[in-house]
Order: sequence, then C-alpha cells, then structure tokens
Amino acid sequence: MASITVIGAGYVGLVSAACFASLGHTVRCVEKSPERLSKIRDNQLPISEPSLDGLVARGQASGALSFSGEIDESLNGSEFAFVAVPTPQTPSGAADMSAVMAVCGDIAEHAAPGSIVTLKSTVPVGAGDHVASMLGPDLPVVSNPEFLREGSAVRDFLLPDRILIGASEATHAEAVASLYAGISAPVMVCDRRSAELAKYASNSYLATRLSFINEIARICDATGADIDQVSRAMSFDPRIGSLYLSAGIGWGGSCLPKDVAALAATAERVGVEPHMLRAAQVSNDAQIETMVHALDRELDGLEGKVIALMGLSFKAGTDDTRESPALAAAARLAAAGAIVRGHDPLATIESGESSPTIHICDSVDGLTREADAVILSTDWAEYLSLDWSRVASVMRGRLVFDARNALSPKAVEDSGLRYLSFGRRPQIL
Repeated sequence: MASITVIGAGYVGLVSAACFASLGHTVRCVEKSPERLSKIRDNQLPISEPSLDGLVARGQASGALSFSGEIDESLNGSEFAFVAVPTPQTPSGAADMSAVMAVCGDIAEHAAPGSIVTLKSTVPVGAGDHVASMLGPDLPVVSNPEFLREGSAVRDFLLPDRILIGASEATHAEAVASLYAGISAPVMVCDRRSAELAKYASNSYLATRLSFINEIARICDATGADIDQVSRAMSFDPRIGSLYLSAGIGWGGSCLPKDVAALAATAERVGVEPHMLRAAQVSNDAQIETMVHALDRELDGLEGKVIALMGLSFKAGTDDTRESPALAAAARLAAAGAIVRGHDPLATIESGESSPTIHICDSVDGLTREADAVILSTDWAEYLSLDWSRVASVMRGRLVFDARNALSPKAVEDSGLRYLSFGRRPQIL
C-alpha cells in the first residue's frame, strides 16, 4: 500500500482521498481553510455526496485518512502527490491555472525526490508538460483525469468505466495504476496531452449531445412531433444509444460549462475554430430563452407574475448550484419582472449566487401557494411524486412547465392544470 497526499479537499479531492483510503492506502488530504478543515475533521462534510460521509468517518477512525492544513508536513514521506484544486473559468473561457501552479510550487519546495505528482485537476492540454518542466526530473508528473459525476462520485471512483493515465514514462504510469489495484476497470495509458484532451473531449461531447437533443425538442415544438418518441427511435440505433438523449432545461454544473468553454478557448489559442463547441453553448443558452418566451406567451406577460421553481441544484442528487440552469432561469425571469420563488430538498443559495429577487421557500406548499406558474427545474424524486391536485388547490394560475420532461403529463392535466414541456405531445396511440 502507498502513502498518498491529496491537495485540495473539494469535490474531487475529498472523494479521491476517501476512496484511496478505502482501498488500503494511507492518505493525507490538505485543506487550507481552517473552518472547512475543522468541520471535515469532525465529519461535517462541505459537500453532499452519497456514501462519502461514511467513507470519511471510517477512514479517519482507522487512521488511514487524515486531514491537515499544512502542505509541507502532509508531503513528508508521501510517494504520490495528487493535485485536486479548482481550475475555474476565466472571463475569456480559459481555465484559471493559478491554484494548480501555486500548489505545484509548494510541491517543488517540500516533496521528496521521486514523489510522483499526479494531476487530478482538469487542466488545459499541455499543462502537465509545463508543470513537469517547472518541477524538474526528480518529480515526475502524471495526468490522471477524474470522471466523477456528482451524485454518484463514490461509485464512479470505485466502479469506473475506465482509468486514464497520461505519462511520459511507463514506470510512472504503472505506479499510478497500482493505486487502483482491486478496482475492475480498463486502464488506458497514453501521453499526458492526450489524457488532458480526453477529459475535455468527453465532457464536451456529452454537452454537445444534450444541446443537440434540446434543439430537436424545439423542432418538435414547431412541427408537432413528440421528443420522447423521437429520442426513443434514435436510441435503437447502436451507433447512438439512449444516454444523454433526454431533452430538458439545459446542461450546467461545475464541469460541462467550464470544460466546453476551456476547450473552445484552447482550440482558438492553437488556431482551430471551435464551431461545434460554440454551437453547443449557443443552443444551451437558447433552451432557457425558449422556456421564458413560452411562459411570457401563456401568462400574457411576466411582469408581476409569481413563478415557482421546483429545484435549485443543477441536477437531482446533489446540493451543487454552480452554473445551475434553474438559477439562470430565475435571473432571466426576474429580469423580465416576474416574482421568482425557489425550493430545493438539499441545495441552498450562497450570498451573491443569484438575484436577490429569488425568494426561498421551505416547503412545496409555500412555494406554490398563489403561484401563477410552476416550473419543474430539477427532477428531484419528491417533485415527481407530488399530489398535483394539492398543488392545483393552492395555485392562483394553472400552468406547469416541465423543464426536465420528467413529469406525467396526464397526472398534471388530470389535476386541472395545463402542462407544457420541451417538445412533448399527448400520446394518442
């Protein structure tokens, strides 16, 4: 078993540290925020992720997992230094590498020669080469991108589709691969630049696929076709399959928007016009506009209308509201003069994250009471099983916009409400 230091106790770092500890390694995780560090040590995690709290608690209790605010003492004796700090989007769309470079500077100062520096952070193509030239030959650099989905991150780490390792030396790749012993998954070894690009390409393809099916949904609305039937027909083609063919409000979260923008910025930097990536972004933005226009039409204007958002997180199963389509919709509706309310089973809104005109409700009854329209903006299970007759009895208006295409149109309409969605039609066959 190996001695590992994971630098960064955010989403990727905390999950990676806990999972590596569960595999039998000795893991030290660095968190610079004293407040966050204290809470994590008390098993009060800053993120909500199924199974993670138990892994962290067991790891700390056994001594396999520890947390520190000091990078120098955490690197002492470590064979591997995993970099798992954020690379947020800059105004130009490129990835901000400042946190990664600061951490690598600390590694250069404190890591023992021979320690393998492993980049878990999503970094632009060529970043690993830059880090390697900065650290020198005594600290080999390996790319090991993460493919963790929020809401299933622990499962994705322990039961992955693949383990991707980019390295310039086979021995370094083999050393990182050995950390995953006991996990049954294909291990692909390639050069660092290919590994870095593969991470961006994977997320950008998923985003493009979602943008495509959302555009087809808009065509369904214009032609009278049904998006559920179109998607189903497409899914039988083995070249296409069924995943990421569900039309809805659009993609968001901490990965897809940032990674599409970063890959587009990289393409432009090297002289390649990113037509597909830019089109995916434009199409994604158009989805919220499509919904807002529909609401404006159906409500005879949005000024003063009370709009109830069911869900604030960017998807069900997580409390993450970063780049949430729900919050983007709230801002757009508020700008049009609507009174916007919101509710979420798990997510909260930090100060400055959304317009101050969004009013947070602590119950669905409070959310929908005297509302002119309801939007299913996140498909949480508790919203899918609502008693729509109860919702109808407290609403002022009759309109329900299913922005996730997840509700039963019949259940909604049998309650006396009007159902709208992206491209769905009543089934007559």
